[in-house]
This record gives sequence, structure tokens and C-alpha cells, in this order.
Amino acid sequence: QAQVEELEKRRVALVEGIDIEHLTIYERVLAHHGNFGLAAIESQICKGCNMRLTPQEVNLLMQNQFVVCRNCTRLLYLSND
Repeated sequence: QAQVEELEKRRVALVEGIDIEHLTIYERVLAHHGNFGLAAIESQICKGCNMRLTPQEVNLLMQNQFVVCRNCTRLLYLSND
């Protein structure tokens, strides 16, 4: 119980600087996908659902824009690979 409380305190501190709209979307996606709300992108493929992204979506990710997979609704990020 003490560990859960400590983690909750850390979470509150971490989410302070996040846009409320983005945080709301993240929490909705996280609840829907059971702790797998993010998906990496490798070779223009969403690793959450294995669907190909459009070149525009990849460009938006490269510009650090907020992109949601249109198929699985996970929040996308570029893999370091």
C-alpha cells in the first residue's frame, strides 16, 4: 500500500506539465487497452496493431506531434531503431 501511495505521488508530479487534452486521451486509451496505451512505430508500421501509417502521420511524429493510430487508437511514438 505504501508503494502504491508513493507511485501515485510521483504520478501527480509528473503529469503537472502535460496538456490536459493529451492526458485525457492517454488515460482513455490506457483504460481501453489495459496498460498498453502506447505503440512504437517501426518502418511505418504500428507495433500495436501492425497497420501501416500514412507518410503524413510519420511526418507528424517526426515533428514531435501528437498522433493516435487510426486503427487501434494507441498513442504512437517513433522507435529508436
